[in-house]
Amino acid sequence: MIPGPELLYKCPKCEKIVSKGSLISGNTCGAKLYSDGKQIAPMLPEFPAIVKCKYCNTFYWLNKENEINIGNENADRAAFLSVDEYYELINSDIIKNEKKLKFLRIRLWWAFNDKLRNNKNENLSENEQIIYEQNCLKLIETLDQEDINEKIMVAELYRNLGNFEKCESILAGIDDKFNWLKELLIKECKNNNSKIIMLKQ
Repeated sequence: MIPGPELLYKCPKCEKIVSKGSLISGNTCGAKLYSDGKQIAPMLPEFPAIVKCKYCNTFYWLNKENEINIGNENADRAAFLSVDEYYELINSDIIKNEKKLKFLRIRLWWAFNDKLRNNKNENLSENEQIIYEQNCLKLIETLDQEDINEKIMVAELYRNLGNFEKCESILAGIDDKFNWLKELLIKECKNNNSKIIMLKQ
């Protein structure tokens, strides 16, 4: 892994600055891949794409539009949104682009799953479970099952929701070259396991 320069971004409302890292190159050595599609790779880290300003509570994307070139040694480090912040943003009228909304719903799904990813014995609260299920169902509506990756994601969402029959039905229509994955997920369905699993390490 070769780190790139620190990138700086300015809040479009209060103009406070945050920084985030970048990469010149990376690799997937030592990466962990999970059934919800999230990859955790020490040599290929993910950086926040959107933040909530801690000074004025404005959500904004860390993109070219908000990037600045002026150095600032006191800039706060950009942080990933929390579950509550993803939920707040998704349920606001700020995001009107369907592609960006899909991105955020996947990140909310992953953020919930991170609780189980880090501690397999932890369960969601009753209120969290309601939000989790609502987000999963909305995400299923946005995914394109003509795309093989999104079709597999839909199957996994149904498994996470405990609808094992629907998951297996979708998996049955997936190309045989994905048999290794189909077998793993079908096994978890037979065991009535709705939690994410690690696919490879």
